[in-house]
Amino acid sequence: MALDICCQLADNDGMKTELAIQHFGSRKALAAALGVGRTATYWWGETIPDIYQYKIQVLTDGALVAEKQKILEQVSA
Repeated sequence: MALDICCQLADNDGMKTELAIQHFGSRKALAAALGVGRTATYWWGETIPDIYQYKIQVLTDGALVAEKQKILEQVSA
């Protein structure tokens, strides 16, 4: 079950906060890995902001994948 959750691609709405929390084990651990306060993660709502999606992809060695369209837009800009 955990593998199914952690190896999901971001859907059209972006990387889901709950999937990242499950991967890191807790909201506190996710925040620590990103270098942000735990309370900041509550402001994200259901979808992780673009600025953190790629960082999570790198930190998880691709177990969680950023929304591809957003990455392409940022690289081509």
